[in-house]
Amino acid sequence: MVESIREGLRGKRILLTGVTGFLGMALFERLLADVPDTEIVVLARGRYGSPAEDRIRELVTRSGFNTLRERIGDEGIRGALAERVTTVEGDVAEDLPSFPDGIDVVFHCAATVSFDSPVDLAFAINVTGARRLYEAVLASGSRPHLVHVSTAYVAGLTKGVVAEEPLGHRIDWRVEADAAAAAKRSVEDASRRPEMLDAFVAKATALHGRAGPQEVAADTEERRRDWVARRLVQYGRARAQALGWPDVYTFSKALGERATEELAQEAGVPLSVVRPAIVESALEHPYPGWIEGFKMAEPIILAYGRGAIPEFPAIPEGILDIIPVDLVVNAMLAVAVAVPPVEAPGYYHVCSGSRNPLTFHRLYELVREYFRQHPLPERGRGEIRVPEWEFPGRRRVEAKLRAGERLLDRADWVVRRLPRSGRVRELVRRLDRERGRVDFIRRYADLYGAYTELEVIYTDARALELHRSLIPEDRRDFPFDATTCRRCTAPRSRSPCASPPPRGPNRRFASGRATTARWRCSTWRARSLTRT
Repeated sequence: MVESIREGLRGKRILLTGVTGFLGMALFERLLADVPDTEIVVLARGRYGSPAEDRIRELVTRSGFNTLRERIGDEGIRGALAERVTTVEGDVAEDLPSFPDGIDVVFHCAATVSFDSPVDLAFAINVTGARRLYEAVLASGSRPHLVHVSTAYVAGLTKGVVAEEPLGHRIDWRVEADAAAAAKRSVEDASRRPEMLDAFVAKATALHGRAGPQEVAADTEERRRDWVARRLVQYGRARAQALGWPDVYTFSKALGERATEELAQEAGVPLSVVRPAIVESALEHPYPGWIEGFKMAEPIILAYGRGAIPEFPAIPEGILDIIPVDLVVNAMLAVAVAVPPVEAPGYYHVCSGSRNPLTFHRLYELVREYFRQHPLPERGRGEIRVPEWEFPGRRRVEAKLRAGERLLDRADWVVRRLPRSGRVRELVRRLDRERGRVDFIRRYADLYGAYTELEVIYTDARALELHRSLIPEDRRDFPFDATTCRRCTAPRSRSPCASPPPRGPNRRFASGRATTARWRCSTWRARSLTRT
């Protein structure tokens, strides 16, 4: 049986990165709220000329800390920050500061999680940044337990069952990191070639020539930088897919694991790798439905509710492996206490797809049902009717997208050569709106298509074994078994939970519309959906 989480972490000095991100923020709040006898060292960047301490003080005013605020008040939170939290200013992608000695546990949550980051940025944060962080901690004299947050999708484009074990690839992370840095230099050089600059100037002049040379120059430089960023995104995606990963995010996280494994063995410190699936809104803590920002599912759900996605590439029987953020935090705390031998790092999948699957088609049915009951308003036209998806397959969706793009290109060519008039301006606006819709579908089909067509199951046998080894109090307070509903204390079933839906503050989409959550006992069946 694993030592009690609170007792195991009592008196520990804990370093936490990524605290301004979704998962890091949730972990920070949980440590403050429910693991009181710890000292927390937070690595954070300053912002807008203000020091990192100000950013942390602003952070605890956000909705994720509402429950803690209700319990101890603003004065209590300020006291906890003063007594238990040390803020160290720095950035894993840049020069790191010196850390205090005596760090016992490192929770490394900082990462770039965008599927389409420029290749140099993805490697600077997810690969070399992770290793440099651990090197800086070791340089302080500390010998901590490294709890490295990765993702279940480091397994790449594979089929079948993926176990909780080291990755089997033989890719040299140093070579790839050097290539990513070289790509940045190469693309920057290419953007400054005369033919490229002439093209940027020509486009800027066509739009801003009447505003004067300074306006043209500013727009030219913005176009050059945009071109560099797009090119580096292409580099990352192409290299990742050439080696068997869907995008630069999963590719860089996989190599980040390897870089961390090597360092842990060289330094002789224990390492645990936590691989969550798709992390979404909270099941219970800090309150049901809490989320920060748009994650993987929200843009697609909201766009579907707006009628903007007539079809989407996906295998309807494919499993969408979603896990609530608080279950991931609970698992990380348990992993921190279960220190593995140096020679045998621990690997844990925190997921729901193996023992409590949710298919893509079932999610679609739930979302469709919701928007039929709570349709979004269409400005001046009543309510939006959501489309019926037939799941025709990736090839047919791709063919429709290409046909739509060609049609828009032809229409745009014609309209922009018509004499200017009010009617033509309206046609241009309509074409721009339609192009925006098609571009949105294209972007998310490219980004998420590989995930919605994966035929893979991530097993969580080791995570389940860890959960079962907890003392009863910890299984109650820090649960992470995705097959049990805390509200009715029953194992999963296909029927809705008899307990009433929990109430709590609702999070909001960027559009300002509130969201609700529906709950089912058969696992986490929360649905964070727009509501008028």
